[in-house]
Amino acid sequence: MNALPDWTTTPISPAVLRGALDLERTERGVLPHRLPAQAREQIP
Repeated sequence: MNALPDWTTTPISPAVLRGALDLERTERGVLPHRLPAQAREQIP
């Protein structure tokens, strides 16, 4: 049995990132945010 997950690769285009002001790199990929990091830090 294959223990590795089946990954789906999606090309990143301007349509996918529309409205994103900040991109956060994570272990699973890129996470787009509409709020800048400084504003997100203020949210409890």
